[in-house]
Amino acid sequence: MAVLIDMIAVGVIMPVLPALVGSFSDSKADNAFWYGVVACSFGAANFIGAPFRGALSDRFGRRPILLTSFSVMAGCLLLTGLAAANAAFGLFVMPETLAAEDRRPLARQRLTPFSSIHDLASLRGVGPLAAVLTLAYLAQFILPATWALMMKFKFGWGPRETGWSLFAYGCMLVVSQGFLIRFVLARRSARWLTLAGLLPNDETTIA
Repeated sequence: MAVLIDMIAVGVIMPVLPALVGSFSDSKADNAFWYGVVACSFGAANFIGAPFRGALSDRFGRRPILLTSFSVMAGCLLLTGLAAANAAFGLFVMPETLAAEDRRPLARQRLTPFSSIHDLASLRGVGPLAAVLTLAYLAQFILPATWALMMKFKFGWGPRETGWSLFAYGCMLVVSQGFLIRFVLARRSARWLTLAGLLPNDETTIA
């Protein structure tokens, strides 16, 4: 539920961001540039901040770090109410998943994303898989990130039209990943399903 609320918050931002950026300039080039800067800044912040959150969670537990993050987000995005709902859910519903005896002290080498990448690469067979998944998810998330800007420039769509289109995209993901995948796995191997899912997705992204 916490992840769902967090993704809803991100989904609310994406349709609105082109209009917000466009309010500062009428130039399409400027809009595209600053939209890209904001999107890249969000990704860079997650890339850099994830090891800190992971290390702090290993030291103090998952629940306190999540509650702190949600509370800070709630203070920044109080008007949306979504971050506040996240904090309330974590405070009253979400249990702690890391027992005190399983926690470990902070280590400086674990505070960078590159240490996690090195650990993945050192595992037999995991490094190539992680690289493929990284490229696949990068291509997958570039599409909805640029969709809002493209629809605004080409068809004059606003936040409402873009929001409905992304809602339809999300519904298809829920149906395919939440329901259809188990029926396909009952008849086909996981390898076949992975290739069948990646190839059309890659072709669509390239097109």
